[in-house]
Amino acid sequence: MEAGWHAWKSAQWKLDGVSERERVHRSICSSKKSRFSKKVMGQGKVETLRESPPFEVQERGKIFFFYRPKVNMDSAHSVDDIQRMYLVLRPESGENGVEEKQSSQSGKESKFNESKQTETKDDSAEEESYAGAGTDSTDKCNERARPKTDSYEVGIGTIGDKLNEAKDCRRDEQETESEDEASSKAQSKRRKIDDGSDKQFEDERVAGNGSEKVDIAKQTLLRLLVIGRKSLPDPSKRSRPYWGFVELVTTDAQDVRQALAEETYETKTRGQREKPACRPVGEGIYMLVRRKDGKNVHTHLIYKLELPGPDEHHEPQEALNIEAEGSYLIQIKNPEQSNPPTQGLQNKRKATYPAHLQDHIGSYSFVAADPPDFLNYEGCEFILISASNDIEEELGLELGGEHMATKERSDLLSLFDGYNNDSKALITPLIEGEWA
Repeated sequence: MEAGWHAWKSAQWKLDGVSERERVHRSICSSKKSRFSKKVMGQGKVETLRESPPFEVQERGKIFFFYRPKVNMDSAHSVDDIQRMYLVLRPESGENGVEEKQSSQSGKESKFNESKQTETKDDSAEEESYAGAGTDSTDKCNERARPKTDSYEVGIGTIGDKLNEAKDCRRDEQETESEDEASSKAQSKRRKIDDGSDKQFEDERVAGNGSEKVDIAKQTLLRLLVIGRKSLPDPSKRSRPYWGFVELVTTDAQDVRQALAEETYETKTRGQREKPACRPVGEGIYMLVRRKDGKNVHTHLIYKLELPGPDEHHEPQEALNIEAEGSYLIQIKNPEQSNPPTQGLQNKRKATYPAHLQDHIGSYSFVAADPPDFLNYEGCEFILISASNDIEEELGLELGGEHMATKERSDLLSLFDGYNNDSKALITPLIEGEWA
């Protein structure tokens, strides 16, 4: 079989005008090449098409895409109707099976935990009151205001000397910044501490206040990423960086679901405002890979889309530059270097890394996302630069799947089960590839 293949290829090369010496050389090289595959995170295969793969897998898992329509809008019909775009990364395996993340007692995860504890105590108090009182007490319990999950202000902008397009991005987001601030303050006023007294939580996010280990093969680890330009980088503009940051890191899927949920709040000037719930717009598999180019080391975020399927419309996906597959250089911004005015996160909202990660960055402005632990700290600022929309051509591999997501078996809908209980219109972008 192999001899016949070489004879056929030799005949083809001869017709193409390839010299006999070159034909022999190509035949020898072809016989030396090995084609192998290995399982990837239970999702399928990575099939390497070259003798020595030019990369090393750092991490692999599931990737989910979301967008949120603008305030007080029932639906979105174009990028102009979008307030924000999100990515959710769920690592499931990698070269380091145990990753380091910021402590669950710091950042937004700690606030979600406090909210859960408060709600649990309030529920217990209601049950006791109901058991020891009559109808009047029950009515009072039902009238009592429940604490609501906090909402958090999100900084908008771009970073680095290369990001000269920051003003455009900033102008697009200015109208939503004040809405986020008002929402955050309104929610904070409604929060209660254990002794029942009012307390407004600090706006300053405490990142990097300790760290903890997570076995990503056994525990759920989720990162909620904000993409500043409300779309992925355009594959046709490969030198243009897109800024983003990590908004939430948690081991509880319900925290992410709450962050993506709808929200109603009051403002002094505009009255009641409503943030629509985020719409899932894509699901797939991803890998973070290390690629060496001489002395330079790069990290690529590569993915392959599973939902919506190839036969669907893909209207919002095309508008948001969510290709069937993509590869992006991802670099981490040094939090110790200042940002230009109105660009990037405020200093108090930047990530605070452990000493060993900060020492890894040193005096560089940007470094490769290596190790991926950088992304496990809220306030981590990064840039994405489009590298390719053809992974096979760029890296010589194919992301395949034995257990690809389908309409009937979606990891996104299973993980964030609240979407199954909401209006089916919310999941239209994911299932049918149409705006909602």
